[in-house]
Amino acid sequence: MILSKKIRLKPNKTQESLLWQSTRTARFIYNWTLGRQKENLVLIEKVGWIKTLEQLPMDRKYCNPRISFDGKYWYISVGLDVEKPIVELTDKSIEIDLGIKDLAICSTGKIYKNINKTKRVKKLKKTLNRFQKQVSRKYYKNNGGENRYQKSQNILKLEQKLRLIHRRISNIRANNLHRVTNEIVKTKPSKIVIED
Repeated sequence: MILSKKIRLKPNKTQESLLWQSTRTARFIYNWTLGRQKENLVLIEKVGWIKTLEQLPMDRKYCNPRISFDGKYWYISVGLDVEKPIVELTDKSIEIDLGIKDLAICSTGKIYKNINKTKRVKKLKKTLNRFQKQVSRKYYKNNGGENRYQKSQNILKLEQKLRLIHRRISNIRANNLHRVTNEIVKTKPSKIVIED
């Protein structure tokens, strides 16, 4: 079984410029290069040794490494070969109905609320709309002349704020999905049936 592991990188400025050239691409990293790690350091070809926030396991075989940027931090994702644990399942089956008003309704009677309807996400969407309007106005002001597509420092700052808000909303949604799926799987049903 292949288990995915995502670890945050802490590159310096020159390493970050090299990482920008390889974002969202599969990096050809030899197992021996990843095996030659030091304490919280990993060697990536054409970039060099980069600090990590946590240590990659040393006694595993790695596959499919990827470098990604989420708007704030750099990450390396690798697949690790692990043995599949043996889990005893119950004889129950769970039917799940996905909806718009509610995220999911289980046959056990449990209703999972849609995270997009909460005050927290609605407030973030409202600020996102406000910043998008500001960026649009700034681009509209630059519309005439030779530098109509040139970005000013204020536009760059607003775009950074937009990226961070998008990142925060996606993290809230991903956290909610992980929480819900984890809660469903912890009941250890023999079958899970999903209806759209």
